[in-house]
Amino acid sequence: MPILKVKGIVARFATGIIGLSEEQAADRIQNLALLEDGRYEILRPIEFRAGETVDYDGEVSPLLLESVDLAEIPLESLTSKEIATLAKGEGLNLDARKKKEDLIQALLDFRAKKAGDALLEAKAAEEQAAKDARITELTAKGESMTAEEAAELLALKG
Repeated sequence: MPILKVKGIVARFATGIIGLSEEQAADRIQNLALLEDGRYEILRPIEFRAGETVDYDGEVSPLLLESVDLAEIPLESLTSKEIATLAKGEGLNLDARKKKEDLIQALLDFRAKKAGDALLEAKAAEEQAAKDARITELTAKGESMTAEEAAELLALKG
């Protein structure tokens, strides 16, 4: 079962199998049927507050998608429409009429590109910070700078 973290004010689970801690179950026991090992069948809708986590195996409605951390929902458990909705929320427009496998691959490719872009930006920022620190270091030397250091400073500023 995927672990979901509530990110909205509240998330409502109407059906399915849910894994809960004893404390979480105690507050909602009248709406649950114990199965085994902290797993329960949802008999009537139950709600969780922001920050709570649950193991959930059931229907993921569009409303639920908006209320939980989507990164922890396996894409394979979503419908094509849900994948397209998720992708749109991440900045990618997908056609929900396409094959589910193609939508999943497109979303994974998009996420990989975003992660790669973020990594490149972080590396560039790190390199710029090192360059700025070296310029500051060389500039502070003033007249005691060697000819090599002066040439390096000019190259760094260039």
